[in-house]
Order: sequence, then structure tokens, then C-alpha cells
Amino acid sequence: KHWEYDKMLTKAQRVQLSEEIGKAIEEHNDLLSSLRNQISRGEASQEVETRDDSATVHEGLIHASRTISRVTECLKKLKRRMNDLKNGFDGSCEGCGSDIPFDRLLAQPTTHHCVTCKTRGEKEERRDFGHAPGHHAFMTTQ
Repeated sequence: KHWEYDKMLTKAQRVQLSEEIGKAIEEHNDLLSSLRNQISRGEASQEVETRDDSATVHEGLIHASRTISRVTECLKKLKRRMNDLKNGFDGSCEGCGSDIPFDRLLAQPTTHHCVTCKTRGEKEERRDFGHAPGHHAFMTTQ
């Protein structure tokens, strides 16, 4: 999709959003580094004294691994949005074409929909699948 450059976002808003996304990318990279260090320390300390300790370490490693997957996916989305900004993203909703409020873009820079379209999509998913988006009977994501 090609956006009309500067259609809705001002140059100042584009710069501010880009800076915020840059900060978020840096924070996510720091978190990934920390989680990977936790995993390597957990794997390095295999000399666990009791079965309970072993289970605790194992649960911690599983949690860290799942968090790495979620953070990595979020990083991909942030980098895609940064690329969108460089290519003229105008802040319009992919659902209806209306402006996505700038405050919403700052709070959720990877969003592709205005609140109305996002809410409509979530209601449809609850109706079709009987649960909130991203919350499945077999897994929970945040």
C-alpha cells in the first residue's frame, strides 16, 4: 500500500512518532538482551539441588522464552511501522480510511486501525470465536 505523503500526520508528528518508536525499539532490544542473559545463566546453572528447584528454573526458562517470542514479534511490528513512516505513512485507518488520532498512534504505534474499527473487529472475533482477541483456550498472550 502506498500512502499519500503528509496527508494527515504533520512533519512534527511524524518526527515525534519516529522518536517514540525508536525509544521503544531500544527498550525492546534491551529487554531481549536481558532475557537472553537470564536464559543462558539458567542453562549454565544446571547443578540444581532439588527437584523443586529444577522445576522452578524450568518454569522460569519457559516464561523467558515465551516473553522473548512476544518481544521479538513486537520489535518486528515496530520496525515495520518505522519503515512505514519513512515511506509516507499518513496515520489513516486501514479499515475505514479515517484519521487514527495521533495520541492513539503514540500509545499504540503499531496500530493499523482507529478505535471504531478495532472495537468492531474485536466484537466480531468474540462473536465468531467466543473469546477476546488474543486469548485462546489453549494459550494466553499479552
